Amino acid sequence: MDCLKHMKISKKNNLKDLYGCFGNRVYLIGAQDGTFPDFGNHIKYEMGGIWDHPIKLMDGYWIKLIEDDKKVWLESALEYTTGSFFNELKYKVEELNIEVLRHEFCPDDIEGYVVCFTIKNLDNRGRNISLEFYGKTELRGVWTSDWVGAHDEDDFGEYVKNLKAVVAYDEKNPWFVAFGSDFIPCEYKVEKDLYAFEKTKGRGITGYLKYDLCIAPLGKEDIRFFIAGSCNSRKECIDTLNYVRENHKILYNQKEKRINDLLQRSDINICDKDYKRVFDWIKINYDMLNRKVAGIGEGLGAGIPEYPWWFGTDSSYALYGAIALGQFDLAKNTLRLLMKISKEQNGNGRIIHEVVTNGVVSNDGNTQETPHFIKMVYYVFLWTGDVEFLKEMSF
Repeated sequence: MDCLKHMKISKKNNLKDLYGCFGNRVYLIGAQDGTFPDFGNHIKYEMGGIWDHPIKLMDGYWIKLIEDDKKVWLESALEYTTGSFFNELKYKVEELNIEVLRHEFCPDDIEGYVVCFTIKNLDNRGRNISLEFYGKTELRGVWTSDWVGAHDEDDFGEYVKNLKAVVAYDEKNPWFVAFGSDFIPCEYKVEKDLYAFEKTKGRGITGYLKYDLCIAPLGKEDIRFFIAGSCNSRKECIDTLNYVRENHKILYNQKEKRINDLLQRSDINICDKDYKRVFDWIKINYDMLNRKVAGIGEGLGAGIPEYPWWFGTDSSYALYGAIALGQFDLAKNTLRLLMKISKEQNGNGRIIHEVVTNGVVSNDGNTQETPHFIKMVYYVFLWTGDVEFLKEMSF
């Protein structure tokens, strides 16, 4: 069963719809036309952008292409594609006779994000094209951070020459983001009131990086950007950026293999090809919702973009499907996380209703969470026969 060949869906209409590019540590939420609109309710206007739970890293990034006196923003993609572990957006820049492909993915277990812009020259002459990258930071905690005194403050930053990247930080909290390319910029600056064609809300700053590219007649050039974060230290953030930049090909291949293995773990024999595609996409959807946060745990999040954290009731319903798909580790890790947090919060067998990725429990638990949890634990045991896990799930 070669699943990867058909795990790709493209569309050209309604590209203001939202989409996500997902890793278990970092994910991006934007519009399918490539823009980054402000939206959200849990944190007003701030649920989009790039997240590294328990913090947000950036509102987004924007690209401008320049040739001589022509300056063109990549404002609206013509086609959007969701792959099994990556996303693609296609642009046609008529003013410059150029096509651009934006290809992105989030590595497994890494606080990083990778995006590649492939610029295709449609002319029979060589071209000198400049590319400007505008990255808007928005370092802030997840919903409920204010409850524990982690208040959002102004971002500050600088261009670090030997890193070839911008490094930004929150004024009062140990929250960091860094971004740069595999090229060396010819110009750079970091300013508070510098904006692209979208002006997002928040207390972030904009890092500006300019690159000069030479593209052969009918040729193309790839330029990659890497984004990394940390809620602990500047060093950790920089180390991650360097690691992702040096190993992005390996990380891509590793994720491709893992997703292919995931797709082939279970199958369904049915004549309806559309239903078969749905069956396979559900495997990917489960994987997209897996959140892993150091010091807290790992498990199935309730829903993107407003509820990317963990719930007692929601998980106990949703994991029935994960088990049937053979995603046993996801089910066990989710139940372990709920057990751990419930013991710390309640300590009496009561299962919590909701815990945010910073560890804050916003609801200790209602009537239904505990029996749902018990039933789900038993269901995992019936599918796996894992007696040790059954013993583990006790107060």
